[in-house]
Amino acid sequence: CRGCVGMPVVSSLIKLGVPPKKLFLQATFIGVLNTLAFFTSLFAITNTALWISLALMKTDCAFNLILSVIFLGEKCGLMKTAGAMLALSGAVFFSAAAAIARKKSSEEGNNLTGDIAGIIYALELSVLMVSWKVFLQDNFSWSLLLGLNGLGSFIQTLLVLPVVLWAYITGYEGKGWDDTGAVIGFCLLNGFISLALALWWSFCIGYTSPTYVAVAGVAVVPITTLLDYLTLNLKLHW
Repeated sequence: CRGCVGMPVVSSLIKLGVPPKKLFLQATFIGVLNTLAFFTSLFAITNTALWISLALMKTDCAFNLILSVIFLGEKCGLMKTAGAMLALSGAVFFSAAAAIARKKSSEEGNNLTGDIAGIIYALELSVLMVSWKVFLQDNFSWSLLLGLNGLGSFIQTLLVLPVVLWAYITGYEGKGWDDTGAVIGFCLLNGFISLALALWWSFCIGYTSPTYVAVAGVAVVPITTLLDYLTLNLKLHW
């Protein structure tokens, strides 16, 4: 809806001629799904290593591809596939680095349920994006969005990975993360990179309503991590 850029979401929907009852049902569905995704991300972050949780959440790009092909009849072009593969590659590299210290982590704070929750969160995020595509009927390119999102995920992994590897190689991981400055610093670093990349591809696709949701969504990981960190007396379940 290029003519609706800059308008509130509700006004955009009314402009598209969406009946009030349908608008209410759609808004309710998206609100519930968004809330569910938030709590799922919180559960994932607090039940597995932060590195692994971040990596698994990046797989939402691949889920976007699958859901858009199945439910929206999108053609699986080269850019879509490349974007999804880049996102998955970044997740694999991130997870591999995290697995180095996996055996040294406590069973209480680093378990399979947290990993599964990270994947579920990625799926929920993908359903949310596809829902916006269906409800708003925007004309932005899924190929462009998936390609940029995949590339952004890969770039983010490369930027944050050195910090992860340094923590494992020096032995800082497992003993130094109880330090307030270390955890807050990493969360802010990851959040800043996520926001910068999200803004980058949002400019490329013209600030459609789904873009606002995606840009706002990048704050979920650092915010929920910091909240958990502060509520656990400045310690994380890693």
